[in-house]
Amino acid sequence: MTRAPIRLSTRNSTLGADLSSGLDGQVVGYVSGPYASPRSCPPWCMEAHIDEPLTERIHNAWIQAVDLHAIPLAGLPQRLWLDLMLGPGDDEPRIHLQIDDRALVELTLAEARSAGMHLIGLAALGVMDIPPRSPA
Repeated sequence: MTRAPIRLSTRNSTLGADLSSGLDGQVVGYVSGPYASPRSCPPWCMEAHIDEPLTERIHNAWIQAVDLHAIPLAGLPQRLWLDLMLGPGDDEPRIHLQIDDRALVELTLAEARSAGMHLIGLAALGVMDIPPRSPA
């Protein structure tokens, strides 16, 4: 597994901090796995990370929402929330699924791809024309 140090750098403008106090090059944490890089955020991260230490950053993509009309609650559709998140020390991002305030489901990228392919397959089956049955 790849493991790379996160170093403060006066050349890293994304930190938004004054590093002229002699902290240039100081190791402040580690990133491991395929996301080990000197970048402060994955390219999909939408967070500003103002005043957050690098070792405590949680990266999030845009949160997506899907209205679920098939299972209304009090006459209103429930909402399925989807998010991509990478937390401190995680080797890869996780997909979070949650219906309103119910328990959160966390999927690995491989699990999310597999579930997505199954959902697309099931939806395709559901719209297939069923040949009419001939009377016996």
